[in-house]
Amino acid sequence: LNPDSVNMIIKSLARACQFDFVDQVSSHSLRRGFATSAASIGAEFESIKQQGGWKNDQMVREYIEEGQLFDSNAANQLL
Repeated sequence: LNPDSVNMIIKSLARACQFDFVDQVSSHSLRRGFATSAASIGAEFESIKQQGGWKNDQMVREYIEEGQLFDSNAANQLL
């Protein structure tokens, strides 16, 4: 499969699910979501980087940190 085919499949599934953000969904969404989800369950950074095929450490760190923005937030104690 080439990236365009994967994107078409993902958009088709998003339409079938009646998501209102179909235009924003792509194969990148899966890759990025993988990084944040894997980090949230304790996967090692190098393992995440290798599985996602990233060469740039900073990009992986950004995805992981973005997914953890509210993990240590004091407001979580109020919920």
